[in-house]
This record gives sequence, C-alpha cells and structure tokens, in this order.
Amino acid sequence: MKGIIRTGAVALMLSIAGCATIMSGTQQPVTIRVANADGANCEGTDAGGYKYFWKDTPSTAMLYKGYGPVQVICKKKGYAPGVVAFSDEIAGAFFGNIILGGIIGGVVDGISGAAEKYPHTVELVMKPLEGAEEDKMEAYEVERKRLEAARKAQGAAGHSDLEEDPEDGRN
Repeated sequence: MKGIIRTGAVALMLSIAGCATIMSGTQQPVTIRVANADGANCEGTDAGGYKYFWKDTPSTAMLYKGYGPVQVICKKKGYAPGVVAFSDEIAGAFFGNIILGGIIGGVVDGISGAAEKYPHTVELVMKPLEGAEEDKMEAYEVERKRLEAARKAQGAAGHSDLEEDPEDGRN
C-alpha cells in the first residue's frame, strides 16, 4: 500500500513539474506603442539574438521568454529614431511551481523560459525632426512628460519600460 501511495505522489509531482511552462508557455505577446507617432516600424533584438518586428504600430509580436532584455529601435519618416529597452522578470507562477512541483518543476520552467515574463505593452515617444509642425512638437512634449511620470512611478516599483535620454531625443 505504501508503494502505491509513493508511486502516486511521485507521479503527481512529475505531472505538475514545469507547470508554468504548461500554463503560460515559452512565448509571450508584447505590444509596442509609439505614443505620438502611430504607424512606426520597430525592430527588436533580445540577448539571445532573436529578432522581432512590430510593423505599423501599435502592433504586437510574439517574443521568446527567457532570453533577457530586448532592445528596440522604431523608425518613421519625419521623426528621429525612437529607442526603448525592456527586461523580463520572474513570473509568479514560477514560485508556485517550486512550492508544488519542487526542484524539477523549477528547473523545467527555468530552462524553457516560462519562469519569466515581459511587460505586455511597451510605450515610447519619437521626437519630430527639425521643422516639424507645431502640433507634432506639442504632442511629443505631452507624451514625453506623461511617460516620464509613468517611468518615475514604475521606478519606485523597480521596473521601467521607458529608458530616456533627453539630450539626444531618443527614448
């Protein structure tokens, strides 16, 4: 009887090993939104060398999880290129899996990338080039300030989807 219970317990543990892999998968959709310039085209690369494309923003691409930070550059005629970087973080399901599935589940989720997640939406602004219409410059300033405030609020939580360098107009 003890053998049956032990076998059942082992089977249960193995069946839930890699739970985050099963529940959330190894890919995730990420939407890029250029707040002041809809219709931009963006290209991103993660630390593993995978390339991703967002055409005619706002748009969504499927990213492989577990390959670290993603660097994105967006381009649109009449605007300086916009640059943004975002990172992955540990998903909550990973900790639940360690509790329920033990080391095996944690290892499976860690290797598959399911233990990590990216932000669902990443926003940035693109600076209009010299000589742009005044309304485009005003929209840029409004959105830049809004995203700056959001970045400061997120910074208190230790995570930011916006990296800005006001000196060169890239964010």
